[in-house]
Amino acid sequence: MTDTEKGPKPRLKAATELLHLAQQAGASACEIHWWEQHRLSLSSARRSAQTRRDNALWVRVVLPGRRAGQARGPAAQRASAEEILRQAIASATPHPDPAIPARLPLQTRGLGIDDPRRVHLGLEDRRDLIDQAISSARAPGVGGISVEYEERALARTYASTQVPAVAETSTEFELRARLRSETRHGPVARTRMISRSFADVACRPLGIQLLRFLRALQTSAESPPSGCPIVLAPVVASELLPRLLEAFRFESVSAGRSFISNRMGEHIAGERLHIVDDASRNGGPCSRAFDERGIPPRPVQLIREGLTSELYQGVDSARAHDARPSGHERSSGDLWPGNLIVRPGNRSRNMVFPDLGTFALVEGLARPGTIDIETGNIRLPLHVFRASAGGAEGYVGEKTLNCNVVELLGAVTHLLSDHIREGFVDTPSWVLQGLSLS
Repeated sequence: MTDTEKGPKPRLKAATELLHLAQQAGASACEIHWWEQHRLSLSSARRSAQTRRDNALWVRVVLPGRRAGQARGPAAQRASAEEILRQAIASATPHPDPAIPARLPLQTRGLGIDDPRRVHLGLEDRRDLIDQAISSARAPGVGGISVEYEERALARTYASTQVPAVAETSTEFELRARLRSETRHGPVARTRMISRSFADVACRPLGIQLLRFLRALQTSAESPPSGCPIVLAPVVASELLPRLLEAFRFESVSAGRSFISNRMGEHIAGERLHIVDDASRNGGPCSRAFDERGIPPRPVQLIREGLTSELYQGVDSARAHDARPSGHERSSGDLWPGNLIVRPGNRSRNMVFPDLGTFALVEGLARPGTIDIETGNIRLPLHVFRASAGGAEGYVGEKTLNCNVVELLGAVTHLLSDHIREGFVDTPSWVLQGLSLS
């Protein structure tokens, strides 16, 4: 491949050539993951578009004598790719099981993760998204709004000496917005939208949603009674769940670094809670044909009717335990989550709220807070509203939830039917009983 060639087909050829070079250099086996990403960004403060191209190559080699080595780095040109291969060979050390993973059947089509219309979009199409969000959020009492737009086109290639090279292309569109009140120390509302399709981002009334939330933050009400029911809006659950996923890795559980290390097969949540990671879901933000070790992802039932059920598992630990890898691994060994799906209930807010009396409605995290994956202890500052049958009555202010993850999940008594996607999490509202806010 010449330095100027781009795209999946030339990269497939380049990957295959690199494998041959590895074998010529004495490697008995080799695997690589090569990605190239093109970014385009705009903002309300910067009308001109900024573009950027990034690429990275990861190479792992197996050498005679049960040795393995790996290296990574930017590789836009053939010379730099060959240098990374040399670094991987030079880094080889003894390894108990250095084998390259075998390829499992791949589904590279029908995932709905590549928007073919991206190449036909003009700069004005992209600017319109920002202008629409700004114009819809203009209102008395609003001090200013900032909007940022970014799109990413990604091409990934995996190849090994075990199987032929395979490539995947995908797109991602993101719109972020921040709205502040006109008073100096007044509230600030933030939100974002991510989708594989430009049309999904374009039709979301982001500015209107922010304005409504900012207006709600400017109301006031007395705190609801201590120990009353707590309702977590979908946006809150979607921010909480991704931070718990490290605890559901086989490696974390077996090493005792997870709050579920001694709770596999036990109830850690209300029996209505069912959470699945499905990285093969059509059009999902984290859908993919294969992870960075070339493994197609399988659905992982993390919690099934309140019980801990399945775990994420990487290639090395799966081989050691004669299991199938889950397909959620980065080349660095880190977890690569898929699409999280919380099974919704069949009752709406209008049906459930009258049964709760006065309750605390949580519409967002005030700050990230802390979550200890090993102990499960959490401390979350929340935006809390006093609410009743008709919905929110007024903003109470920031309240803190101090408890253990198992206590929080175990407090889930209802999951509502208002199922929406926030980030890579599809979730409804959660109703909690027996917890207190401070």
